[in-house]
Parts: sequence; structure tokens; C-alpha cells
Amino acid sequence: MLQISLYNPANISEKDLVENFVIRKEEFDSIFKDILADDMKSPPQHYLIQAQRGSGKTTLLLRLYYEVKRNEKLNKWLIPIIFNEEEYGVSTIYRLWEKIAEYLEDEEELEEFEGIYDEMDKKSSSKNYEEECYLILKRYLDNSGRKLVIFIDNFGDILSKLSEQEERRFREVLMTDANIRIIGASSVVLENTYRYDKPFFEFFKIRNLSGLNTEEMIDFLLQLGESCKCKEKIENMINNDFARIESLRILTDGVPRTVALLFEIFIDDESGNSFKNLEMLLDRVTPLYKHRMDDLPTKQQEIVNIVALNWDAIGTKEIAEKIRGESKLVSAQLQQLEKNKIIEKKSLGKNNLYQIKERFFNIWYLMRYGRKKERNRVRWLVQFFELWYDKNDFKNRMEKHNEALKNNRFDRTTTLFMAEALYFVKHEDDEIERLKNEMIKLSELCINEEDKKYLKKLSNSPDKKKIDDEGKINSFIEYANNGDYKKAIEIGLLIKNKESGIDNVLGVLYEIQGKLEEAEEYYKKAIEEGDIEANFNLGNLCYKQEKLEEAESYYKEAIDVGIEKTNFNLGFLYNSQGKVEEAEACYKRAIEKGNIEAYNNLGLLCDDQARLKEAEEYYKKAIEEGIKEAYNNLGNLYNKQARLKEAEEYYKKAIEEGDKEANFNLGLLYDNQGKLEEAEEYYKKAIEKGIKEANFNLGLLYNNQDKVEEAEYYYKKAIGEEDKKANFNLASLYDEQGKLEEAEEYYKKAIEEGIKEAYNSLAWFYYTNKQNREEALDLSRKAVSSIKSIYTIHTFAMILLWNDEIEEAIEMSKEFMTNEEVFEEFPQDIMDFLLMLMAKGQYNYLSKLFEENKFNIKDRYKPIYYALVYLKNDKDEYMKIGEELKETVEDIVNRINKMELDYK
Repeated sequence: MLQISLYNPANISEKDLVENFVIRKEEFDSIFKDILADDMKSPPQHYLIQAQRGSGKTTLLLRLYYEVKRNEKLNKWLIPIIFNEEEYGVSTIYRLWEKIAEYLEDEEELEEFEGIYDEMDKKSSSKNYEEECYLILKRYLDNSGRKLVIFIDNFGDILSKLSEQEERRFREVLMTDANIRIIGASSVVLENTYRYDKPFFEFFKIRNLSGLNTEEMIDFLLQLGESCKCKEKIENMINNDFARIESLRILTDGVPRTVALLFEIFIDDESGNSFKNLEMLLDRVTPLYKHRMDDLPTKQQEIVNIVALNWDAIGTKEIAEKIRGESKLVSAQLQQLEKNKIIEKKSLGKNNLYQIKERFFNIWYLMRYGRKKERNRVRWLVQFFELWYDKNDFKNRMEKHNEALKNNRFDRTTTLFMAEALYFVKHEDDEIERLKNEMIKLSELCINEEDKKYLKKLSNSPDKKKIDDEGKINSFIEYANNGDYKKAIEIGLLIKNKESGIDNVLGVLYEIQGKLEEAEEYYKKAIEEGDIEANFNLGNLCYKQEKLEEAESYYKEAIDVGIEKTNFNLGFLYNSQGKVEEAEACYKRAIEKGNIEAYNNLGLLCDDQARLKEAEEYYKKAIEEGIKEAYNNLGNLYNKQARLKEAEEYYKKAIEEGDKEANFNLGLLYDNQGKLEEAEEYYKKAIEKGIKEANFNLGLLYNNQDKVEEAEYYYKKAIGEEDKKANFNLASLYDEQGKLEEAEEYYKKAIEEGIKEAYNSLAWFYYTNKQNREEALDLSRKAVSSIKSIYTIHTFAMILLWNDEIEEAIEMSKEFMTNEEVFEEFPQDIMDFLLMLMAKGQYNYLSKLFEENKFNIKDRYKPIYYALVYLKNDKDEYMKIGEELKETVEDIVNRINKMELDYK
């Protein structure tokens, strides 16, 4: 027997565990290095180790615990505590503090903690008992100068028993207390740590334990070989039969406990009776795998059952049909199973397929729960042999099996199962085929007449052809998943079983590669073969190519053959064409056929048409059906209607449901209301969630508050996220600061990025800084042709005067000099133009303008009028000036003289 404890590493002595610790060294070194480097003068980083059962979490915690105890630098001030793997009694925070107190009192050398539990117990009647317990623990730790590192296995079990209020309290303690560090472990990914609305969201530093890599596998096997005194045999396999080791790693997905359980059959493969050996082995792995299943919620157990019994990768839609559930809900559960490393995803473009990640777990499930009439008991054995033996090994296995048959060493049941399983194993070789035929003849000696008839049919069995095709399909999926589309297509073209839907998937692969003609060809082949899904895919392909009539045709064919989800896509197509009535009808049919996402799209359609009451109803219906996107859309609808409290409510609900965009929209809502702190908070959250446009808005918010450094930082960040308009705002910011080189650089970048407003701004920048007169004229001309507004027209007129294009400038100025609103809203711009006319000596035109302008500009701009009179040397008119204006007029004349020099 192996000298290892498969299910309870705590039973191994400290000496043996430390000496035999050959895997998870990298994780150990990383975590222990952090422990060693942190004197915990401030609240420390807490860890959570996540991995499925049997991956070495408990052993890693124990190794860390022992090392802290043994380390002379640490054990003077740091007390390690390790909880038992199953702490059933800890269901509240106060019980956690009590448990820590019990551990501290049980350690004889920790005399300073004597009486701590009794002191807690005396406060048991207090309304604030948990807080009292914590304060007592904190006081003892502070007085002793000691700190705690607490190793908690199955940490998720403890968290799951706490109320949300207790979780928040626990998080508050861990965030503020420098005396306690938690290093927990969990066999499932805890939603408390990845859901935004949970107290421990992104709180722990997560370390995920993956399956052993090849190097770790060798170290582990050598250690096991040492334990059972067969190290020489292991070394021989490493040197001469390395493929067998890789087979073991593939079968177990590198899970250490499964590797250890398979170890005996790995080294003892002489008897030839694999069926009985595997039967015994399956009994041994049952506790591990049953725990793995028991850890899962009921709905996930149902999904694992479907995937495991299927063996080959299976799609979401098929799973949903088998459990009579909605694909969307099944997808959410599959994502969770993926996180927990129970299931792995194989992607083929738009199609995702799922299978059990650890293949021996799948074999165990087939053997224990597969229905006999589905022949799963044979199938799991076939798959085991294919994973376990290469061609030469398989020849040896066949020879041993035939020898055992000659000696009558099998009973009827074993003979039948082994004959069927070995016959279906795929190894194309004449010698193997000869051995298989010999096996059939020898097996007939051990079984009854009915079984003999069955064995004679094996050579022509359609199951064998099916298994051959399944192997090709698995290889096809594997190559495609690794991005080797060329090889995948080569294999796909060899698959004979057209019922497999391979031509449709080939179409998907060609489409992924951008080979749209080939994709269309294979979608059409699939349609001819009766693969109704291909109509839908071909419709999507045509839509992508903007072949809208053909897309419509294929969508309609898909609907005719029962692909009901197509109603949604056809509705989307009609909507994009502005065919509102047809789109609405399709969305409603989609709803009738169970596509609840169409409620949201109907809401958007009505929203766009300003049918706001209907839009609101559809969004609310979508929300009732669990369509999370509808919360944000309803928030937008209320925002549009100025129903701000309701908009805020639904944006917050959208955020709770994980809608990243809603953070940005809520920030914008607060920004528009002048709630700047709240706007800043949600813009930052949006940025954390990857909403790139929030960088620009946050930069603008800071800009408006004159927080120049912050504005510059976020504008630059927006530019880094390819937000083109941020170049313009950053240029304006630099312009206002007088950073002329930087301003010019970013105005030019804005122009390069197609920001039309930047033409006018750079032209005005050159004007105000008296630079690049001709370039400024070219820019302002482009500005007017791109955006005709008071701003661009005024800039153009000013720069025309600068370039002595007087007639064109006067003609252009009529756009604003004949508009009374401009005089009311932009008096400074009018004044600048009048001064520039005088600087260019246009006294006669100005005199006429002051006399004839119907907006009475002589009174509006009286000091400028008298400056003109002064420059014309009209002494009689100038005598009329009041004394109060003389100083102002002198200032204006001086300014005009300077402009004449600056803009000559």
C-alpha cells in the first residue's frame, strides 16, 4: 500500500508532509514570501486558494502552517492557527472568535492567552457579544505583541453560513485589523469574491491551483514511487515510456489525488485483467468524485449529468433541451462549472461545446450512472483504453487478454465487456486487427449462444463506425480550439457521418477564417443534408456581407424548418432596414416562441420611435424575464424623460446585475445634475469595468473644476483608449494653460483623427498667437466648409482680414453683422471684428456700418465709434465725446495701433 493519506493529509506527520512536499512549490514559495516580508504593521493582504477537491489545497495550507511554526524569525511574533478541514461549528463571526480563542488556549506555550475563552464566555449575554469577543481577542493580541495567520480549509463553507450583514462586518475587521491574516481555501469558486454586489468582491488575492504540468507530474510520481518502493520502475517509465505518463496526466487532468489513486494500476499492469482492476479503482475514487458532485448546486449537478453521460463535447442548446431549461440560464451555470474546473469549453467560432474536464471523472460517472442499454459501461472502457495505451501497448494488452482467454481466466460478463471494448478501440494496424479477430473466436468459448451472435456482428457494427467518427470529431474540435483551422478542416472533410452536422461546423470554421465563399458552400451542403441549423448560419453570413435579400430568404427558410430563434435575427435585420412594422412582428413572434430577449429589442424599437409608454412596458417585461440589459435601457428611457429619480434607481439596479455601461450612464446622470462627487465615483467605477469612454468624461469633469493635472491624466488615458475627441480637449486644456507647443501638437492630432472642430480651434490658436498666417487661413476655410457656425464664420472673417482679404472678410461678416442674436450673445466677437477692421484701415466701411447698421451699434459700441472718429481725425465729431470715455478711447486706440503692427 502507498504510504500516503488520500483524503486527510492532516493525518500525515509534520516530518513526512514536509519531506514529501514536491508539488505546489511555486504557490508555497509565493505565499510564504509574502508572509515573511510583511511585518503586519498595517492590515495585511488576505489569500484565497481555489481548486477542485484533490488538487492539494489542504496539503499546501498545512505546509505553510508548519513553515510559519518552524521559522525562527516569524514564530517570535506570528502565531499560526490551522482550522480542521470541516469546521461544522463555525456558523457566526462570534463563533469564529471563540474558535480562535480555543486554539490559543490549547497551545501550552502561549501562556499569555490563558483565560481568553472564559473572558469571552462571561460576555455571552451581551447584545453586542460578537463585538465584545473581537475586542477581547484584539486586546490579548495587542498586549502580547503577537499576531495571527489563520489557515482555513473549506473557507467557503464558513462564509456561506454568515448573513450578508455578518460578511460586511467580517470584511470591515479584516480591512482594518493589522493583527489577523486569513489564508483560506475553497473547492469551488466563491460568488462572494467575484460578484460586484457581494462584500468580499475582489477582496482576496486569489491563487488558483491548476492540474500538474509535466515537470510536476514527474516529481509527484517519483515521490509516490519512493513511498511504495518502486521508484526504479517509475524512473524506467520516465526514460523509456514517457507517453504513459502523459496518458495518466491527460486522464486525471493532473489532479494529484486522482493521480495517486490511479498510481497502483499505473505500476501494476501485468495481470491483463483491466476490467476488474478498473472496477476496484472506481470504488476507490468514489469518495473524491462524490464529494465533487455534492459540492455543486442541484442545477449544476443536472448539467454535469448530461455532459458526463454524453462523453463527447455537447452544445448549450442540446443541454438545455435535455434538462428542459432556457439556454441563457444553462450558459450561466456552464460558466460557473468552468470556473470550478469541472467542465471545459471548446470553442468553434460562434458555437461552444462542453465536456467534463477530468476524463477519469467522466469515466467514473459513466460507469456508475450510465444506463446499460446506452452501452456506456462499454464506452467508458473504450475511452480509457484509447487514452491509456499507444499502439505498441495496445498490442501487448491484446496478447495478454487473449492468453487469459485461452486459460479460461474470465467470467462471461467480463469476457463480453472486454471483447466489445477492445474491438472498438481505434488503432489501425494489421497485427491488431488479427489479434481482435482472434479475441472474438476465443471469447466465444466463454459465453452463451445469444452473446455469440452479438459478437459476430461486431466487425460490421455501426457503433464502431460511429466511434471512429467520434474520434475524428474530437480531433477536429481539438485542432479548431487550438486555432489550427487548416488541420481541423482536413480532418473534418474525412468524417463520413453527415448526421454529425460536420458540414455546418465546417462552414463556421471557414467563416472564422474569413473564407466566406467556402463557408457559404458548406452551409449550403449542410442544408441539403437536412441540417436545419445551417439555414440560420447562412442567413447570418449573408447579413454580415450586407446581402440583405438573401439573408432575409435564409432566415425565412430557417423559420419554416423550425429554427425559432431566427425570428429574433430577422427582426434585427428588418429593424436595421427601417422596416419597423416587420421588425416588430418578428420580435413578437420570437417572444411567442420563447425568445425573451426580444422584449428588450421591442423596447428599443419603440424607444427609437418615441413610443415611450410601450417602450417602458417592454423593458419592464424584459426585466421580469431576467434580461439584465433592460435595466440600463429603462434607466436611459427615464433619463430621456427627465424622470431622474427613476433613472437613478434603474441604473443602480443595472449595476447590481453586472451591467458595466450603467456605471457610466449613472455618472453622466449625476454629472448633468451637478452632483460632481457622485459623478466622479461612477465614472471611476465605469473605468474599472472597462468602459473606455468614461475616461473622457472624467477628464472633462475635472477640467470643468479646474483640476488641471487630473483632467490632463484622464484625457491622455482616453487618448490611449483611442477616444479621438480627447485630443481636442487636451489641446484646449494646454491652450488655456499657455502650453503652446503641446496645444498645437494635440490640435493637429485631433485634425488627423477627423475632429472637425479642431480646424477652427487651431486656426484661432494661430491667430491669437500671431503665427502661421497662411496656414491659419487654410484651416479656417476648411473649418467653415466642414461646420458652418457663428464661431467658424467669425474666425474665418478675422483671419481673412489678417491676410488682407478685405472684401471676402466683409462679405463673410454679413453672416453675423446682420444677426441681432449674435450682438446679444457674442458682443466680444463683434468688438474684435470692429477693432480688426480699424487695424486694417477700413475707416470708410466702418463709418458706413456705424451709420447704417439697424442694430444701433453706434450706441452699443460707443467707445469704439469714438476711437474711429479719433483715427479719422474728425475733430468736430470728437468734441462730442464725454470726459468719462476719453481714457477708454485712448486705450482702444493704443490697442488698434498694436494690432496694426501684430497683424500687418
